[in-house]
Amino acid sequence: MSYKLVAVDMDGTLLNEKLEISSRTKEAIVKAKEKNVQVTLATGRMYQSVLPFAQELDLAIPLITYNGALVKDSATGEVYYHEPIPLDVSQEIIALVKDKNVNVNLYVDDTLYVKELNERTKLYVSIAKVEAIPVGDLASFLKFPPTKILLIGEPEELAKIAEEIRGKLTGKVEVTTSNPRFLEIISHKVTKGQALKTLAEKLRIKQEEVVAFGDSYNDLSMIEYAGLGVAMGNAPQDIKDKADLLALSNKEDGVADVLERVVLS
Repeated sequence: MSYKLVAVDMDGTLLNEKLEISSRTKEAIVKAKEKNVQVTLATGRMYQSVLPFAQELDLAIPLITYNGALVKDSATGEVYYHEPIPLDVSQEIIALVKDKNVNVNLYVDDTLYVKELNERTKLYVSIAKVEAIPVGDLASFLKFPPTKILLIGEPEELAKIAEEIRGKLTGKVEVTTSNPRFLEIISHKVTKGQALKTLAEKLRIKQEEVVAFGDSYNDLSMIEYAGLGVAMGNAPQDIKDKADLLALSNKEDGVADVLERVVLS
């Protein structure tokens, strides 16, 4: 099969344990582009957090950010798609978790707002390399629909909250995880897989010509959509079970290894 579009998740997939793109992976992506294969990033991260990596790879293509809630061109800044969480639903989520032991991240206009700066916030900021703006009471602050809500906490607590949100807001939001301590909440209309499908159709690329790499539950929809869905070696077993191909881990240049074998060979 001649592949024409590659979508790569970032954390746990493209990025190694130092949150960097290895030289081998960078070289493989450059060579893929030289073969007229288009490469995009598909991540739960904010657009502003993704853009420096896209520029490092010299990608001029719509990027799938916020788990597909915002698709925005890395070269022109043009917004191709944006589907925020409705304001009333967002306020219901804020109220639901108000007394829980979690941090709430609100993303509005590609800016991160939090109640306060604490250790969890500082850790998140160190990973995403973005500024967090403390605004106090989030319910009072939020006047516009957020692109995403992220809850930061312990895995056991987040699992309970996820079930509660799914029970109360069925058909209104999509709840997924990108990290055991990050619970991602987006519009029910949004998945990485749907965003990738829309992008492929815009580029007139067939489903079977698409490769998607991922390591977590928010990647599952695009792994299942792609003609070649690739799960990283560090992915949970149930993600691996749904993939067409298993890669080495992100610490072992898994993305580069697969690109070298199935795209560049």
